[in-house]
Amino acid sequence: MNTAYLKSKQQIKVTGAGHGIGKELANKYRATVVCWDINEEINNETMNGIKNMGKNSVYAYREEVFRVAEKVKKEVGDVTILVNNAGIAFVKSFLNHSLDEIRRVIDVNVTAHYWASNGYYFQTLKAFLPSMIEKNYGHIVALSSVAGLVGAPYGTVYCPTKFTFMICMIKIVQLCVNLLWLTLQIFYYICQSVYHHCFGLHEKEVAGEIVLITGAGHGIGKELAIQYASLGAKVVCLDMNKHTNEETANQIGKNAYAYREEIFALAKKVKEEVGDVTILVNNAGLMDAIDNELRKTNKEKSQINFTTIYPYMVDTGLCKKPKINKMLEAFLLLSSPKDTASQIIKAQRQNIRRKSIPSFWLSLVAFARLFPENAQISVTDFIDSGVEPS
Repeated sequence: MNTAYLKSKQQIKVTGAGHGIGKELANKYRATVVCWDINEEINNETMNGIKNMGKNSVYAYREEVFRVAEKVKKEVGDVTILVNNAGIAFVKSFLNHSLDEIRRVIDVNVTAHYWASNGYYFQTLKAFLPSMIEKNYGHIVALSSVAGLVGAPYGTVYCPTKFTFMICMIKIVQLCVNLLWLTLQIFYYICQSVYHHCFGLHEKEVAGEIVLITGAGHGIGKELAIQYASLGAKVVCLDMNKHTNEETANQIGKNAYAYREEIFALAKKVKEEVGDVTILVNNAGLMDAIDNELRKTNKEKSQINFTTIYPYMVDTGLCKKPKINKMLEAFLLLSSPKDTASQIIKAQRQNIRRKSIPSFWLSLVAFARLFPENAQISVTDFIDSGVEPS
């Protein structure tokens, strides 16, 4: 590990920082926080709120990704933590979705990780990953959804986009010549997991990190930007909505930077103005593939970590009419953006690869898939929770 670089200040970029989880994450991090959100107004609210808390290292942006990357690099520095939280959803029955709604959901939730027809989130990873590779240091957090694990009623457009992320994130298990060695490895990791569950994991410091968050203008992205800033990180806020993005940055204070430029221009600008991004908070996808690629090309010595988050229902405004089984209310209540952001940051600081919120969802889904499909359907019908069409 590049220990010298660990001691340098870090910048955190949070997408979707205008409200919900993104806002709470921006509040939590004690670092320079860059808030990024398509809603400029609420993104700026996040930034201003963080600044009012006495934390001045916050910046709000809404420009196209490559321009934002260059601008953030210049004004804030290289992003060291990228929290890609931005995402949209339309809760409707399958036949009531318009083609425009379907295109918008796919553009933001899937295509955004490669390119976007509307110029937003263009090659986010390609813009900020190079500086992490150069420094051999950084962290990328991607938010998927429990909807990427189990299909839900009225999620016929949203759920497939999250299933796409899950498929991209599943590691391709390689054949092991020595079956006994593989068995011993599995047993060791099970014991390690039990130990960590009982005694907890060490949370690494993010103070001084440069965290880039997409969708930082509102919701989860805004909360992420705020909480990362509270932890001492420099936060780069990226959002299509300039007003909300700047509000997020203003709320955080001096360690937040708001951008909306084209992504490669943004990467250069962030490097010049803030420093190398070490944590990239993204909206999920590609994580395992890139992780394996870096691990192989760096001969198992890569210090760039990846975390994928699967939240259930979060009170960010996307779940306008939640449906919760009365018998399971204690387990299935909507999570607040603030609490969700706290759990995301904790998972990132503990280098956890995959985490669901609430935490039981990953285990429940894995366990349910051991049974026949009809049994899985029965479990889904029993849970009988989700969202109603608006």
